[in-house]
Amino acid sequence: MSAAADATRVPLAIRLFHWALAAAFIGAWALEADWRAAHEWLGYAAAGLVVWRLAYAWRAPADWRWSALLHPPRNVLRHAAQLARGRAKLTASYNPIAAWNILAMFAVLLAIAASGWTLTTDRFWGDETLQALHAALVNLMGLLLGFHLLGVAVGSVRSRGFLPRAMLDGRRLPH
Repeated sequence: MSAAADATRVPLAIRLFHWALAAAFIGAWALEADWRAAHEWLGYAAAGLVVWRLAYAWRAPADWRWSALLHPPRNVLRHAAQLARGRAKLTASYNPIAAWNILAMFAVLLAIAASGWTLTTDRFWGDETLQALHAALVNLMGLLLGFHLLGVAVGSVRSRGFLPRAMLDGRRLPH
C-alpha cells in the first residue's frame, strides 16, 4: 500500500485500541455489581489501553500523534462557531472538538481507574466519599461518550457517510 493510501486509513493499532477500550469500559460498567474481580481487571485493562494510546501518540503516523490531539482553546471555539454556522471544514483528521473530547475521555478513564484501584486498598476500602467520586467519574464518562457518539452522528451526516465504518475497515471519511 502506498504512503498516500496509508494516510487515508485508520491504522489497525488504533482500530484494535478503540474496540478493546470500548469493550473494557462497557464490560467493567456492566459487571460492576455482579463480578467484582472481572470489573477490576477490565478497569485495569482500560487504563493500560489509555496509557498505550498516549505512548503511541509519540510515534504514530501523523494524524494520530500528539499534534493531532492538542488544539488551543481558540481553535476549539472557532470550530464550534463554524460548525454552528454550517461552515466547518470537512477533514479526515481529528477536529478540535473531537480531539478535546478524546483527551477528556482519556483523563476521566485514568481517574476512574485510579479511584477504583484506591478503593481496593486497606486505607480506602469502603470509603463512601471515594465511592461517590468513582461513581461520579463513571457518570461523567457516560456524558463524554454520549458527546462522542453525537459527534460521530453529526460527522456522519455532514460527510454523507457512516463514520463508524472507519473503525471497522480503516477507510476514513471527512467529517
